[in-house]
Amino acid sequence: MVERMLNRYGTRAVDILAAIPVDAEPLTHAPGYYAAELAHLAETEQVVHLIDVVLRRTSIAFVGGMSVQTLTEVAEAAAGPLGWDSERVEKEVVDTIGILRTAHRVDLEEVDTAKV
Repeated sequence: MVERMLNRYGTRAVDILAAIPVDAEPLTHAPGYYAAELAHLAETEQVVHLIDVVLRRTSIAFVGGMSVQTLTEVAEAAAGPLGWDSERVEKEVVDTIGILRTAHRVDLEEVDTAKV
C-alpha cells in the first residue's frame, strides 16, 4: 500500500497514509482506494463536487471499469467531510455521469468494479 500511495500522491502520501486505519479494507467498487483516503482528500484538497475527486484528485475516471456503483461508493466516502446527505450524494453521482459523458467521453461500463 505504501508504494501505491507514494506513486499516487508523492510527498503527500505520508499524510494520506496516516489517515487510513491499519485494518482498513479497500473499497469494493474502486479496489486500491480506501474510504478514509478519499475522505482525507475531500477534507484537504478543496473538493467541492464528486467530479473533483474522480478527475482531479484521483485517476478513478480514467482507469476503466468505472460504474454507477463506483461513483456512489466514492461519493459516500467523501460525503462526511463535505457534509453531503444521501440526496446530495445521488445528485453528485448523476452530475458526474453527465460531465464524464459529455465533456470527457467516458461512458460507464456495465461492470461494477473499477480497474485501479
